[in-house]
Amino acid sequence: SMKGPVPRRTIRLATAMMLEPHLLTSLIPHARALEWQRLVGQEAGPRTGNVVGFAGRTNQGWGTAVSNHRGNGRLIEDMSAGTWASGIGLDAIDTAGWPDGRARFVLEALADLDLDTTVTSMPDEIQGWIEYAATA
Repeated sequence: SMKGPVPRRTIRLATAMMLEPHLLTSLIPHARALEWQRLVGQEAGPRTGNVVGFAGRTNQGWGTAVSNHRGNGRLIEDMSAGTWASGIGLDAIDTAGWPDGRARFVLEALADLDLDTTVTSMPDEIQGWIEYAATA
């Protein structure tokens, strides 16, 4: 869903919202939030009860995937610009259907938001994951 280089922080924020769809629901206009909930289902609804920590569930798999894709050239990282872009072979990974649709929806929604404000509105654990991993 990336069209050219995208700031790593944006991709990490988008990833957090794709993995935890309820985070996006309160940040977007009501009509878009209803569409998001219709498309995603109850995952986009408010959370209640004992929820497993985000970073604890995410870091290992995410780190492995990013390292693998960078190492194989499927993810191009520009350290000076702080961006990631699709490399050769990334498009060979089948993400047709809901993965691409979810990614596209989130990236479009983020384009309409102030990312600094959006990141600071996230729970501390997710802010830390976005900021820490963006520097790693």
